[in-house]
Amino acid sequence: TVHLLEAVGVDPVIALAHRMGIKSDLRREYALALGVSEVALLEITSAYGVLANRGMRVPVSGIRRVAGPNGDVLEEGHPAGERVLGEDVAFLTTSLLQGAVDRGTAKRGRVAGWSVAAKTGTSQDAMDMWFVGFTPTLVTGLWVGYDQPRSVGSHETAGRLAAPLWADFMRRALRGVSPETPPIPEGVLSARVNYRTGLPTNPDDPEGIIEFFLRGETPGAET
Repeated sequence: TVHLLEAVGVDPVIALAHRMGIKSDLRREYALALGVSEVALLEITSAYGVLANRGMRVPVSGIRRVAGPNGDVLEEGHPAGERVLGEDVAFLTTSLLQGAVDRGTAKRGRVAGWSVAAKTGTSQDAMDMWFVGFTPTLVTGLWVGYDQPRSVGSHETAGRLAAPLWADFMRRALRGVSPETPPIPEGVLSARVNYRTGLPTNPDDPEGIIEFFLRGETPGAET
């Protein structure tokens, strides 16, 4: 991620983060890619909401409706959304985060029957642990730590401690909700690639996985 940030540039990344809902100041350094800047849980959860909402950002609101004393609804619904990411880019990023759940540090965040995209985060000395993720219908952020900062445990990680708590909440919150699978955008195609090399492989490869790419950017393709 540091090499990617170096290639893209720090300022464009900060600008995009702010468009996605991050309001905190972000430090202009390559360590930004590693989480060196502190942000509020609601901010990063809101930013993940852009991915779950296929690139549309909807401002966070704690008010469902406003009604008068006689019951008349004065205001209802969510604020208007704003597109900040292309649907194809949101889909690809979601796919990457699903990989973290399927075969990465977020494995304990799996929810049976649902396609889950999520990411763990463990700060230095394990003083803060994060687990932020989503299904197509619900985005949830979880923080584990002490009010007065101190280590949760020298051997603890978000994948070990926070992920199971997050998954338990999601199972309860999604009870009775029918699972959804987001459609693949027109500009995206799938290819079977080797898990280790990222290059196209055959169906018999035991290390083969399905990955998604923008059209014309499949590894090894000429067009």
